[in-house]
Amino acid sequence: MGGIIILLILLFLGLMLYFLPAFIALITFHRNAAAIAVLNLLAGWTVVGWLIAIVWAFTNSGAPKSAVSTSEENLATRELRAEIIKAESRIDGMVADRVVVAHGLEEWLRARGWQRDFEKFGNLDWYSPRHGIASAPK
Repeated sequence: MGGIIILLILLFLGLMLYFLPAFIALITFHRNAAAIAVLNLLAGWTVVGWLIAIVWAFTNSGAPKSAVSTSEENLATRELRAEIIKAESRIDGMVADRVVVAHGLEEWLRARGWQRDFEKFGNLDWYSPRHGIASAPK
């Protein structure tokens, strides 16, 4: 019974050592991890195939160290840009609304003979499109 357990432990350690190049490639997010794993599986039983796979797994693939965090950062950046664009369009809409309302109010005041009162308030800073007329001209 003890010999079978030792044999299973040795078999497990042997498989871990045999697939070490594939594990290293997967853990480091190597660009060619799948190719390294296939080479390791098919030619790893030869010493030369295993050595090529282990050296290839340790070479710098130019891939980012953490592909997951990079994609999450890209997603967060895209979401932030989308929110900025939405906010800018809302601001542009509010400015356009204020110009239209202010121009309409100016015409309304002039039509009623309040030219003097309009000139008193100038560029209609007293008018707020959000709250309506703050105080009517006197």
